Amino acid sequence: MTQVEFSGPDRRVRKTSIDELPQLLHVVWGRMSLVGPRPELSTVVDRHGLRDHPRHAVKPGLTGEWQITHRGNGKNLHETLDDDLPYLENITFKNDLSVLLRAVTVVAKGS
Repeated sequence: MTQVEFSGPDRRVRKTSIDELPQLLHVVWGRMSLVGPRPELSTVVDRHGLRDHPRHAVKPGLTGEWQITHRGNGKNLHETLDDDLPYLENITFKNDLSVLLRAVTVVAKGS
């Protein structure tokens, strides 16, 4: 799978995560959570045999471990699926709040 390269205004939009704002509508409509594993493309899930992976048993999230830990480092989501397992084993309000705060920090730093 190839990485998408952004330039100019697109790079600023991606770096500040403004392009994620429409996902808030999915949270409001109940299709997504604020925190949870990020959904992978179904074609990638099928190609790598990941349909039964535990991360697909919960509602997808706007932000999660992958976005915080691997944002912008070139790793594809399907390569880091197991990074969500500790979160999935201990879903609590406290952990969700921690993920949200770390996500805000990552976005504020632009990293």
